[in-house]
Amino acid sequence: MVYSEGMPYEQSSEQSSKRRGHALTVNQVVSYNLGRARRSRGWTQEETAERLERASGKKWTAATLSASERAIKTGRPRVFDANELVTFARVFEYPVVYFFLPIEAKREEDVFLYLLSRPGEESATQWEPLLEAMDLLYAAIPLKYPAAVVDAVNRLLQRKGVAWQPSADLSWDDGGQGDYDTWRALNERGEGSEVTLDEWKTITEFAALMKKLPAARVLRLMADAMESAAPPDAPGPETEAPF
Repeated sequence: MVYSEGMPYEQSSEQSSKRRGHALTVNQVVSYNLGRARRSRGWTQEETAERLERASGKKWTAATLSASERAIKTGRPRVFDANELVTFARVFEYPVVYFFLPIEAKREEDVFLYLLSRPGEESATQWEPLLEAMDLLYAAIPLKYPAAVVDAVNRLLQRKGVAWQPSADLSWDDGGQGDYDTWRALNERGEGSEVTLDEWKTITEFAALMKKLPAARVLRLMADAMESAAPPDAPGPETEAPF
């Protein structure tokens, strides 16, 4: 049994010898992804603090940023507000949902669960539910958006002459092998084969769209695509923990 902020994750005796449970707050998830976002951009804490201060008008220092990033490991709680989340999204050019992505375990035996309030708070119930990674992921990025969300987005985009319609064919399931095989097949689709007429049409439509975007935006999209395909950063000396 492993504790995080005083909250244990209970396991059966058979599992406890192999699996380590870590219960984290959602604020700790934001802390983790804040550090990950900074490292992915290759920025120092001093440089990042300056960018955050310029974007928000709020005082940021390297020490403030360091404390925010390390809140996942220390016993000092850090609560991020909506203003800070939007600031992070603008500075790093990642959507807000990026900062709510569940933590990827570096060891197979590690299991992360998530709390919606900090243990010990008066408002917390005695038996607070622990969210699994898929619960948190679905809350941040559902594969099927409610009609109310789609309608609201399209009303905002109307003046730009742009329409948005989510088109994901997959759905969150029980994590069975079938879903993984479908995901892998979609990623490997067409590899090593000739381009079909339908695919050629998609390519030409994409090329036409890219011509309408500023060059800087196209380069950023390409950089993000290459970054997502790159191997994860090697853990540094301060990343001995499973997160």
